[in-house]
Amino acid sequence: MASRTLLQHLYDWHVDNQDTMSDHRQICFALRRDRPNSKRIRNCRNTNWTVYEQEVEGKVGMWFGTINNPTDIETELTKVSSAIICSFEKACPERKIRKRNGAPGGTGS
Repeated sequence: MASRTLLQHLYDWHVDNQDTMSDHRQICFALRRDRPNSKRIRNCRNTNWTVYEQEVEGKVGMWFGTINNPTDIETELTKVSSAIICSFEKACPERKIRKRNGAPGGTGS
């Protein structure tokens, strides 16, 4: 039993199987003292495609290095892949999402 204020700080609760020399079992739990890290996501629907295009063109443009063997191909692909990923991360920055409280031990809905 806990107040609503305290409930949000309870986690890892369970009924202990250890014998207590009573007809009752102990309920064990832990308390969060620190705020949990906020979850961050990228919402692709909010991507600024103009920024993305400018970033990719600035990083890659029409330039490719000399390709003489499979290792050169891999090197150039790594550069292009990195440019695409960095450009996307700039055009679609991460955002914090709010945590929804659920029942202890539950999966939430």
